[in-house]
Amino acid sequence: KVPEFLRTHPLPVSRMSDTSARAAKYPYKQVADSQDFRLIRMKLRVKQHQMPTKEVIKELENETRQGTQDQKDAATYGLALALMKDRQFDKARKLLVPLSKRKPQQLHYLTARALNEYRDEKQQTSLSLFREAKQLFPKSRSVNLLYAKVLLHNGKPEQALPFLNQDLQLYKPTPGVFDLLSIAYGQINNPVRGFQYRAEYFYSLGHTKDAIIQLEQALRAANNNFYLSSQIENRIGQLTAELNAPPLF
Repeated sequence: KVPEFLRTHPLPVSRMSDTSARAAKYPYKQVADSQDFRLIRMKLRVKQHQMPTKEVIKELENETRQGTQDQKDAATYGLALALMKDRQFDKARKLLVPLSKRKPQQLHYLTARALNEYRDEKQQTSLSLFREAKQLFPKSRSVNLLYAKVLLHNGKPEQALPFLNQDLQLYKPTPGVFDLLSIAYGQINNPVRGFQYRAEYFYSLGHTKDAIIQLEQALRAANNNFYLSSQIENRIGQLTAELNAPPLF
């Protein structure tokens, strides 16, 4: 005597009616958008838009005059990102500085300012803003990785490596982190580690053959160092076995 709800497939009218009746018992509840949600949504909108950037700028200029103050601020932030994308750095700066000063605890405003200076090739100002962001938001992964990237661009791998190694300890690594680690170790003339992390970068993208090639280069660079060579050979063996394994289906 299994209930009809569990016996029928695909969805019959009775199951749909039962589901609707159950849902009707719960009161309507509207959850207000948080400002962080608005800003992240705006960042994605500017990054992924399909229309020309000039049209996005015009659209967001109109939105900065509409809605609540938080909604206007979110539109202003989006407008600054669009201007930055259009390489209008001075105009973006004039929008981001007041936003950041009015809401100094808002991470998105401060990192956008730092990135704007970085892309405008004002490296010292950018680094100063990232240091400020790091002090205000010491546990922020995005600040750590952005700061590390700018440090590497400025030839400061020794300062970038602690942030990248911290990311490895705290989070599941991403291809971008492996890529930055490979660059950092290359800059400090540690080719073995550089090749190893380049291998992990390729492997995380699904390019196992390329990863093995990088590990073979790391093995040659190890210069018969027993510990390093054993470690690298073990990883080559793991990836080779995986590459040669028969498909599951």
